Amino acid sequence: MSAGSFVWIQNHFPDAAVFKAAVDDEIRRKEAADAEQREAARHRERVAIEIRELNVGDNYTAGQVGAMGPHAHAHDISMNQVSANELAQIDMRTLSTELATLRHEMRRTAVEPEHDVAVGQIAAAEIAAQKGDASIVARRLKNAGKWAVDVATKIGVNVASEAMKKSMGM
Repeated sequence: MSAGSFVWIQNHFPDAAVFKAAVDDEIRRKEAADAEQREAARHRERVAIEIRELNVGDNYTAGQVGAMGPHAHAHDISMNQVSANELAQIDMRTLSTELATLRHEMRRTAVEPEHDVAVGQIAAAEIAAQKGDASIVARRLKNAGKWAVDVATKIGVNVASEAMKKSMGM
């Protein structure tokens, strides 16, 4: 708008200066708000939020338990605690060698599907023994079952047999 036009508007509309000042203020306010929004957007781009785990409700972590959580009940149960401490005195290298021997014999004589599962547990225990991970060894030997103990006793791998018996709480 030219200066002459503004003078004409001012002469004919006395409140025009007030109106122009109000319009100018509104423009400045909007420009400031836009600048704040652009700055906030830049700030949001710089802030990285990473959620690694979100739990809604109850969350429980435990080893061997009989019952857990709200309103949990356990009746007439028997539990055997199995831990790596049970195998602390056993040489893992000797155990690994005997488990390999046991696994070969078990694979040779397996006839039932349960036998194949037991062979897998012995193989997993063997790998864990090679790594020196007694807690996994104990868990896998416990899951191998009675047939694995019977075969180990029969073929004379005494370290493996004793480790399984300890793991099973026998």
